[in-house]
Amino acid sequence: METPARRRGRPRAGDPDKISEVAFGLITQRGYAGTTMADIAEAAGISAPTLFRYFPSKSAVLWHGMEDSARLFREAFRVRIETASLVDAIFGAYLDMLHASPVRLLVIKQRIAIVGRESDAADAAWLRFEEWSAMVAEFVAERRSIPADSVEATVVGGMIWAALWSAISRWAVGEDPDPAAAVEQARVFVTITD
Repeated sequence: METPARRRGRPRAGDPDKISEVAFGLITQRGYAGTTMADIAEAAGISAPTLFRYFPSKSAVLWHGMEDSARLFREAFRVRIETASLVDAIFGAYLDMLHASPVRLLVIKQRIAIVGRESDAADAAWLRFEEWSAMVAEFVAERRSIPADSVEATVVGGMIWAALWSAISRWAVGEDPDPAAAVEQARVFVTITD
């Protein structure tokens, strides 16, 4: 029995993972500002309306798949908070999420490097920054038994996330393939108590 030939070329319409992969390749080659949604649709072999059905913006294409990373971060936090301080649990859980897959680590490094190099991408990343800051605020609220929308949870969560984001952003534009050293350096400066 003959094995069917692998399909080559453009992804099937309706496959968000493949569309995102094509888009990421274009953004890596041309830059964020130099890549349009029309370019992505053309390279993916789909119409612009099909692209917009799955991704309302270029930012959504760039950050596709981060829901899984957020899930892993939450799961790792739940495990770590049982035996670690709040800050150690958050920093450790973020590293656990990054190290869960070598592919995830590389893709996140590349995404954040794009954000670090291009102001258009940085502007588009702000919404993601806010979402992850809110998630960390939820962790703070859970640990301290306070409302997640309280000033305390928002400020403490925002400070912890800003330190983590700063470390990861610095790592992403550097040569080190592993973020652990950058994250551990940033952890030293966060002196928030439980």
